[in-house]
Amino acid sequence: VFATFEDVTFDLKSLGVLEDIDENANMNENLTRGEFAQLIVNAMGYNEIAETMRGKGYFADTSNTPYVGAINLLYELNILSGTGANTFGPDDYVTYTQVGKIMVNVLGYSNIVKNTDLNSFFYQAGVLGIYDNVNSAGEYVTRRDGYVMIHNSLNVDIMTQNFGMFGTGSYEVVEGNTLKSYLQTAQHHKLTKMKGVVTADCVSYLYTGINKNKTNMIEIDGKTYQCNFEVPSGLVGMDV
Repeated sequence: VFATFEDVTFDLKSLGVLEDIDENANMNENLTRGEFAQLIVNAMGYNEIAETMRGKGYFADTSNTPYVGAINLLYELNILSGTGANTFGPDDYVTYTQVGKIMVNVLGYSNIVKNTDLNSFFYQAGVLGIYDNVNSAGEYVTRRDGYVMIHNSLNVDIMTQNFGMFGTGSYEVVEGNTLKSYLQTAQHHKLTKMKGVVTADCVSYLYTGINKNKTNMIEIDGKTYQCNFEVPSGLVGMDV
């Protein structure tokens, strides 16, 4: 079932994938390599680990980017690499082929890619459905396509290495072992998508009012909720 882009952004936000990412950015602009690194770290649930990696000096051109911790962590995990000459290019635009290799690495399927060229990773990413519902024929990834590709990746069963009793390495895929399943078990990611009629805010109401100082409160279908942002007024009586 194809998810609308509204569903994609809701899922990514509720799972914490959009943390430290500009939510007001133009969805048609290109994603930078630094931003994509942060998105991947968020999707893996490694935000706190990345914060401890800010001091690593792997690249000469990343000290001033807010995504330096994410870049260093993914480099140490062999998920992404630099652009050569001790540089990473955090402000360069990420390409569709680069995304393919990164996501194949994240999901563990690099173990079965026989050739290390980008085209082989691009093909494997296609097999996994990473490029579903995006136009991967272009060069640089738009923010919209980047979000969709990460959303596609959340539901892919991860491939892991099982050494067994005698240390003989074999690779296995466990159904349901996904990035999404991991993020959903995290204590700080338990948001629920719901629909209903707004019955009160701090300005107006249908039945009972909310304290005018409680600008982060909203009542939906008669039940009051506390938000982590200021609720806009003028929604009373509307389906949301």
